[in-house]
Amino acid sequence: MRKAGSRSKSSSTIRKSEPVENPAWLYESPDGNAPIPPVHTRPSLLPFAQLDWRDFERLCLRLSEREAKVEAAWSYGNTGYAQYGIDVLVRVENGAFHVWQSKRYKKISKTAIDDAVKLFLKHKWAKQASRFVLAVACEFESPTVIDAIEAARTTLKAQDIEFEALDASKLTERIKLQPELVDDFFDRPWVEPICGLEALEHLKNRFSRFNIASVRTRLRSFYNSWISTVDPGLPIVGHDPQGRVQASIPITERYIQPDLIVPSTESQILPPEDWSVRERKSSKDTVAEEGGKALDQCDDASSLRTAVRERRMPLNDYLRSKTQVIVIGEAGSGKSSLLRFLALDILAEDPVLESVRERFANATPVGLPFALWVRLSIDRGTPVSMEDAVAEFFRSQGETDLSEDIGRVINSQNILLLVDGLDESPDATATRTLIAVLTAMSGRNGISIIATSRPHGARNLREFAGSWERCNLAAFSDAQRRALAHLWFGVLERFEAGSSGAEAHIKARAEKKADAFITALQVNSGIGSLSQTPLFLLAFLSLHRHGHTLPRNRFAASREIVDQLMEHQPGRRDINALSTRVSVGDSRLRNRVIADFAFALQAGELRGAMPDAATEEEALVRATALIRERQPNADVDGIEANARDIF
Repeated sequence: MRKAGSRSKSSSTIRKSEPVENPAWLYESPDGNAPIPPVHTRPSLLPFAQLDWRDFERLCLRLSEREAKVEAAWSYGNTGYAQYGIDVLVRVENGAFHVWQSKRYKKISKTAIDDAVKLFLKHKWAKQASRFVLAVACEFESPTVIDAIEAARTTLKAQDIEFEALDASKLTERIKLQPELVDDFFDRPWVEPICGLEALEHLKNRFSRFNIASVRTRLRSFYNSWISTVDPGLPIVGHDPQGRVQASIPITERYIQPDLIVPSTESQILPPEDWSVRERKSSKDTVAEEGGKALDQCDDASSLRTAVRERRMPLNDYLRSKTQVIVIGEAGSGKSSLLRFLALDILAEDPVLESVRERFANATPVGLPFALWVRLSIDRGTPVSMEDAVAEFFRSQGETDLSEDIGRVINSQNILLLVDGLDESPDATATRTLIAVLTAMSGRNGISIIATSRPHGARNLREFAGSWERCNLAAFSDAQRRALAHLWFGVLERFEAGSSGAEAHIKARAEKKADAFITALQVNSGIGSLSQTPLFLLAFLSLHRHGHTLPRNRFAASREIVDQLMEHQPGRRDINALSTRVSVGDSRLRNRVIADFAFALQAGELRGAMPDAATEEEALVRATALIRERQPNADVDGIEANARDIF
């Protein structure tokens, strides 16, 4: 069956158009169905005619890349456009152009050879190309065809153009030396009869694109189920008013794409009289260190400063080129949800993000809770490999086969690693060690990584992840808050109406309630500011939904926020990391310890390297002393463990 969008290239309407330079689909792995497996007798030719036309052109590009370093490639194969006798045009390292024309003919004639050459010579690339390759899916059997090929060779040589005609026999001979190509384009059953038993043995641990497609399908099902459990959004799972089962809403259907805050560096020449905007640093050495000219190298009436500004960037734009990223955000800002959305969007048949379609269409997203990786390493007394940590995540949930296959996919290196919570480990040494392992692995294997952290964790990791790009999740804009409110009130109205509600009425009621909710948020600036955090926005939405009046000030809102941060959010993080630790039993004791810690910070009794911070050691000493006062008969080691668990 032909995939959607893979229509025949013939068309009654021919239009002129510029070729598409470096089209993403041309560089992608083949995606058509596998040819029929070979019969038991040893075949001598590969079934090129059974390939989809896009895959045949992709194969031509792969062959071209093995002959010379390709700097750019253009596809002339778009439906309905004049092709000028070209299917694929490539520019190689020395600046020369090579033209490939591919024909999935079952039989070819002398006339077809003549016409192909004439069409090529008729148009502009005949004056610029140094090589013309005609690749056909059938064999050159007729003597008249052989004569036509030699005549074409003579004609093109007279114009300093090298001509090569590749039929099924020559293509097979060339490809049999590349068993990976046979594996990806024709599937594993063709490797042994074409390339030999040794080649088959060489590929035994390799995942072909057919294997990876199967893993992606199973992974999509697993992630959908897991994410719906740990990140359901609003709790509406159950039965609707008609008694029908109501499942959670997939995150891809309820996710509002965030913006990111990214730094932007500018160099500016300032006149000397503009002292009000000078930077603190003014010495020659300091300016030079910042990448500028020394003051005595500037114009007489000027000095140089480097200004670091911040700008807001849509998620889709930011992901177009980044390879090692730490996404920083406060608790509840949506860091984990971002990674979950990305995982499912990459696995979707039709991704929402254009950057995903461009960069990660064939990649496999691999999620890893960082806290799980650290815990496994601590338990074993040595750094656990990233592959083993990922495998354990799947094995612990009964997905043994998937855990083994994911390991093989990781070895293929065409993955996007999604590491959640670099700051969620109590062991600083283990954290730094694994960050170093992760950074070195990414640089060595070229694996793209997107990780998340809260701000304090990102500051502590600066020394060990200095090469990583950093960005901050932006607070929700008014438009994003409104979009999330309209989305969820629409979901809730459909849930409550069941099968009896008319869509128009449901939509009208949802819009009315969403508008009322947004208006309520705007009554108090403090509540409005808090609602820019997705977690708090959903908490307020839940209160509003159940008829509660929203808090009128930040202090009244603190109870709901503390409940989210102290009760629900840590529980969700523990589940995501597959933690089975015993939680702090006495919530009153926990709250007393944290209140005392907050007082000590405000009173200046604890001082850290920055405002409103303290060292871990000092915080634990103070907490241990407080718990010992309240529990004088408790075991000392138990008290210290309790204090550590609270923080």
